[in-house]
Amino acid sequence: MWYKNLEKYYLIKSIYSEVPKLSNVNIHEIKVYENGKRASITFDMPEFAEYPPTSWIREGYNATKVTCEFLNVSEFKFCSNNEENIVGNIVFEKNQSVKLIISGNINGIIKSEIGLIKEVEGYINKELFI
Repeated sequence: MWYKNLEKYYLIKSIYSEVPKLSNVNIHEIKVYENGKRASITFDMPEFAEYPPTSWIREGYNATKVTCEFLNVSEFKFCSNNEENIVGNIVFEKNQSVKLIISGNINGIIKSEIGLIKEVEGYINKELFI
């Protein structure tokens, strides 16, 4: 499972009985910090949390957003065909380093010493009501 290649994976495991694969997910943002030594990616989970926190239910959230952070980045490559919605398949691999691979209308790689799930949030995705 992809999430087991990241530190703090309990943040995602606690809200799903079976964590979904990251196929055709909406990518909100990709950021680079500290002259390229740190990076993050924020994306939607393909399915809303099975066990959302009570506050998410109370707020009427219908989507789950995850931010992953990468520390001591050694490789960062991305290219896009400039589509309005950035959608891709995300794969995480782990050997001596953590590697994020995205393929879709954006293609890219982030390779780093450490990868972690920084934040898991619920929100209202108005596009799901259309």
